[in-house]
Amino acid sequence: MDRRLVAVLTTVLLAGCGGMATSDGGTETLTPAPVPEPADATTETGALPPGVTGNGVANVDRLTAAHRRATADQSYTLTTERSTSRQRANETLDTRQVVQVANESTYAYWTNERVVWDESRARYFDNYSEFQGPDGRYVRYTELDGETRQRQLGSTAPRPELDREATVAIERFLTIDNATVSVLRDDGQRHYELRGEQRTFVTERPIRNVSVSAVIRHDGLVRSLSVRYWRGDSDWGEFVRYSFAYERLGTTTVEKPSWVRTSD
Repeated sequence: MDRRLVAVLTTVLLAGCGGMATSDGGTETLTPAPVPEPADATTETGALPPGVTGNGVANVDRLTAAHRRATADQSYTLTTERSTSRQRANETLDTRQVVQVANESTYAYWTNERVVWDESRARYFDNYSEFQGPDGRYVRYTELDGETRQRQLGSTAPRPELDREATVAIERFLTIDNATVSVLRDDGQRHYELRGEQRTFVTERPIRNVSVSAVIRHDGLVRSLSVRYWRGDSDWGEFVRYSFAYERLGTTTVEKPSWVRTSD
């Protein structure tokens, strides 16, 4: 496989809107009402999420800001997956990423493949892990030569924006023109399922035939997003499936991995 195809920080388990896989193999389920109700500007249980109307997302900036507020100072597990099938090359590239955030200074990150730019030179890693705790920040990865290496990156640093890719996807794909919004229930909490399609998006590489589904909590947290689209022209195009899902909000904990070796 041409490893130059590896996307930076991309990745995880495709999550359907009806359920979200957890890292221990269980399933956290969002149960739809027996008959999905079309959403209006308000329902008998309260208002729609910020920026959302009964026809879709009218103000994606408001929704994105609400999503960021909902995840700020919050522990969570975020799983992301991207699958890219290239027509001419007859190959599929799958990348997967799991982020576990406990607090501002403690997190764990893993991806099956990652590319890092080092002085204008791309370095490709398999099975890349990163952990930060009170006593420092560590990485572990497998080089192209098959050797697994571990490094300490120094003292604890401010937590990076580990879910930035998710917020970028919200800003890009939840602007679809033609969408339906229905009410879902989960232990008494209101969620809204958004489904829609759009023929084209104008980007650096035009994308077409976009299909989007998302589950949005009443306060604007986008619990899950799933997108499918065609990118490029008919001869050299590729079919892309991308998704993310937030789990264990407020209950995620992060323990020091067994591979971390400290100087103590």
